[in-house]
This record gives sequence, structure tokens and C-alpha cells, in this order.
Amino acid sequence: MAMKIKFTFKKQSRSTGLAGIGEGSPNTDIKLCGVEIGMIFINDGAFNSDGKGWGVRVEGNNPNYPQENCPWKWVQFKPRFATEPEARQWVQAHAEGIFDILFEEYKTLVQK
Repeated sequence: MAMKIKFTFKKQSRSTGLAGIGEGSPNTDIKLCGVEIGMIFINDGAFNSDGKGWGVRVEGNNPNYPQENCPWKWVQFKPRFATEPEARQWVQAHAEGIFDILFEEYKTLVQK
């Protein structure tokens, strides 16, 4: 039987005071078994022409770009989304593919 991967999400708190003036929407942490493994982020200054600025990145292994000094790197996915809930839906729909590229340490969190 195949393993069911389910990610959870936690919205980061928004900065207050002067720090929050220029801040757009807060990012959302992507978690696996309670451990933060990535984020859904808004790139406020880089919306595509179609108004999509939300993206997804995870801490992963990318065999095409090995890192000598660090065992993991940020892996950012190409799709962009108009809203944060759309990005969450995409993460859940592509959970197995995302799990496959995660940093090896995170894969041990899930019991087979």
C-alpha cells in the first residue's frame, strides 16, 4: 500500500510596528509531521503579468545541482498562484512529488 503524504500549514505572524509597514502578506510554513520543511511565499514586487505572485519552495535535494558545503538547498517550484489557498491546494495535490525531492532527513519523519 502506498504511503499517504499530508502536509500541514501555519501562517506566519505579521510584523508589527514600523517593521510591518512595507510588509505584504505573511508567508505560510509548510510542515510535515510538525516540522517546517518549506514555505508558501508572496513575492510582492514580482507578480506575473497575470497577477500571480504566490510561490512554493521546500528544503530539498536537487541532484542536478549538488551542493558541496551544504546537504540541502531551497528548491523553488515554477508554478505561481493568485492566492495563498490556491498554493496550498497545489502542494496537497503534488504531495508525493514534493516528498520525493525533500532533504533526506525529513523523509525519516514519515513512518512507512
